[in-house]
Amino acid sequence: FWISMVKKIQKSGVTESHTRWDDFCDQHAPSMGSSQRAIHDPQKLPTELLLAFIACALERDDRTGTKELAAVIDSFQFNFSAGDAPGSTAAGTPRTDSLP
Repeated sequence: FWISMVKKIQKSGVTESHTRWDDFCDQHAPSMGSSQRAIHDPQKLPTELLLAFIACALERDDRTGTKELAAVIDSFQFNFSAGDAPGSTAAGTPRTDSLP
């Protein structure tokens, strides 16, 4: 979910999101192996880092008063595939047993 959200923010073009993602990764993400270059691929980064980026970007969006990023996030829809959604079976039907 969070990977898809970051990609949606990057593609939206609001608040220079792609440049801000690169800057955020350069400052906070771990480096790739022996290279000094930071990891920029959301799929290879911990969830906490993705959430931190989203929170920082939303705070910046709120301070500027544009609310463009908030609108992008509000309109975001994630399509959970059958079996990935909480409370679903592999066939996509609701579970009848209790979850742990």
